[in-house]
Amino acid sequence: MSVHYYFSLVSSGLKCLSLLVGGASFLLGTPAIFTPKDKASLQALLQNPHISLQQIDTKHVKDMSYLFCLQEPLHKKGICTAYREDFKGIGKWDVSHVENMEGMFMNQVHFNEPLRKWNTLRVKNFSYMFANATSFNQPINNWNTSSGVD
Repeated sequence: MSVHYYFSLVSSGLKCLSLLVGGASFLLGTPAIFTPKDKASLQALLQNPHISLQQIDTKHVKDMSYLFCLQEPLHKKGICTAYREDFKGIGKWDVSHVENMEGMFMNQVHFNEPLRKWNTLRVKNFSYMFANATSFNQPINNWNTSSGVD
């Protein structure tokens, strides 16, 4: 499925005028809020540097594995999704339906955003989520990890 975005630069920032997904076009207002239905849709949004993480509503996504990892062999195989240095707004993502966060921030040296408000009750796989994420230093002690098996 191809996703095409049409943007206009205005004095207040970037405005998404329309979105074309698989031949269907959607007009979007300001600010544009994107609601991906699955990991593939989320990956497409993350690859667009003009879309802020604050503009993404992740309430339907169940798999966030390796979204932001920086591991060269995996990145070349397309497992790691997107290179980002600005993670502003990720702490407000709705992760209440996510079941897999494996390797999400693996080797990510730019990430240190607060995630204390994330609802991780349904997450089963936390494996390597913060492996070698050398900048991350935020409290996550209030996360409910009772569903975790890895």
